[in-house]
Amino acid sequence: MTVAISVCVVYATFKMRKTYAEQESKFGGAIRAVEETQKLLPELLLLTQTVRSDAEALQTIAIQIEVSVAELKNSIDMTVQGVAEQQASTIDDLRNHLDFQEERLVKVVEDVSECLHMLPQTQSAAAEPNPSTPPGNGTESGLQVRFRKEVIREVISQEPKVRFAVLKDWISTNSLAIVYRASHGSATTKDVIATIPAYLEAQGEIAPGGILLVSTRGYPEKISIQLNETASP
Repeated sequence: MTVAISVCVVYATFKMRKTYAEQESKFGGAIRAVEETQKLLPELLLLTQTVRSDAEALQTIAIQIEVSVAELKNSIDMTVQGVAEQQASTIDDLRNHLDFQEERLVKVVEDVSECLHMLPQTQSAAAEPNPSTPPGNGTESGLQVRFRKEVIREVISQEPKVRFAVLKDWISTNSLAIVYRASHGSATTKDVIATIPAYLEAQGEIAPGGILLVSTRGYPEKISIQLNETASP
């Protein structure tokens, strides 16, 4: 009996020592793990701070991008609005100008029609003898003719196509005079076309080969006249 108890005590002691050794080994491993963790803790803290700094930098960049996009959007909106307002204003000005020119042209045409209608009556009245009134000096008829010429010149000044047609007709009648001036001392283009009426707004240039090109303001076509080569631009 005593031997059995002794064996049990020895076995229990051995078992306890083995368990203690295992627990001591595990505790030692835990201590080493804690020590390794403590060694890595500064690096982990540094990594955490770096990640936090990067996150704050990314957040700052995102805010700056949002602000830049908002400013760009506002700038584009203001530019588009300004262009639209300017375009609308330009269209209104052009429409008003066209309306004014149309009204003016209608008035001029009415004045011309009235003037042309009055001329035959004036001529008929002048042809009839009037014994009680001495013959006039033609002042009233002269005023009507002058008024008619002014109205026609006004129409010509406003219509480049009509002005060019009148200029072409004038040159077809007086081209020899232009050639004569070019060959007798008129050395510049301005001198050559000096005889053309001012209301036709003639513009001239000398092309190679002694060719005078005559045009009028606001109209692209040109009239060519062969000159001698003594004239210069």
